[in-house]
Amino acid sequence: MSKLVIKTALPPRRCEVCHKDDRFDAGRNYCSRCSGIAEVEFTALPRFKTFQRPQRTERHPLELIAALWFGFAGFVPFLFIFFLTMAGRSVPSHILQGLMIYGLLPALIAGFIGWVSGSGILYRANITTSRQAMKRGAGVAFKSLIFYTALSAISISLSGSHYTNLFSMLIAMLIGSIIVAGLPVSIIGAVAGWTLFKFFQPKTAK
Repeated sequence: MSKLVIKTALPPRRCEVCHKDDRFDAGRNYCSRCSGIAEVEFTALPRFKTFQRPQRTERHPLELIAALWFGFAGFVPFLFIFFLTMAGRSVPSHILQGLMIYGLLPALIAGFIGWVSGSGILYRANITTSRQAMKRGAGVAFKSLIFYTALSAISISLSGSHYTNLFSMLIAMLIGSIIVAGLPVSIIGAVAGWTLFKFFQPKTAK
């Protein structure tokens, strides 16, 4: 950017307060109309307290609640299917093995994404209405579904038991997961976001 060059400097032709020249003396830079106006000096601007989310290096303890809450929400689908299919029956070993893959892993993923993204629900500076909280919660759940599906596709592809083409496996599983589980998972996440907002967001964020 070129420097500003002042070619000609002229004395003032009007008062800079009232912007009129009828009572203005250019030689003394004096306006008889505005001479009685007191000068006001603003030494400091008022400070308005704002509530901001802590930096990533300084996590707020309440964010752990968001991680646990969304982690529990990620475990809910497995619990629902488990009690629906195994009510009154003995639990076989393969069900316990499936607990790690279909229960704990989604819970860990949802908890992590809830900690990173969903914890903003706890801050009134970010989320002020139930609708915003539900939208954020649904987003956390949907991201968790995508992340879990991607990990599953990578695991199955590397095992070599089904498809060797990782890209086609990933696309097929993502489309299937979104069609089959996208809406139910988003509803669960929206409910988790709403309850987190209603019961855990402090009235005055810190």
